[in-house]
Amino acid sequence: MMTKLLGKYDLLDKNVGESVNTKIRIPVVLIADANGTLDAVREALISVGSSSKLDLVVDPVSLSTGPITTSNVRMAIDSGAAIFAFNLKGSSDPAAMSLAEKEGVEIRSHNVIYRLLDDAKE
Repeated sequence: MMTKLLGKYDLLDKNVGESVNTKIRIPVVLIADANGTLDAVREALISVGSSSKLDLVVDPVSLSTGPITTSNVRMAIDSGAAIFAFNLKGSSDPAAMSLAEKEGVEIRSHNVIYRLLDDAKE
């Protein structure tokens, strides 16, 4: 798993297969049902990075409330981010979901904060 993460962000020393000593920036698009929830999820995800054994920096490149939109997906595409959605009720924009699937954008959606954080740790 660690090799996959380091490879994704091009942090492996090609000659010896070890990690390069540098901060690992993990861009994420955060979406929640309400502003208070969004703030709590943002803080929790940032703490996941700072408590990691690696020098991770969870970088929320976009914060929004409501359903997942094409704008959210485009931001994820442009920044190389995954989308973390929390406690969303109802359906997201079908065009957004189609674009995410077509472009390979990971969408992680949860209703329980501990599951979202466990997912982020992986």
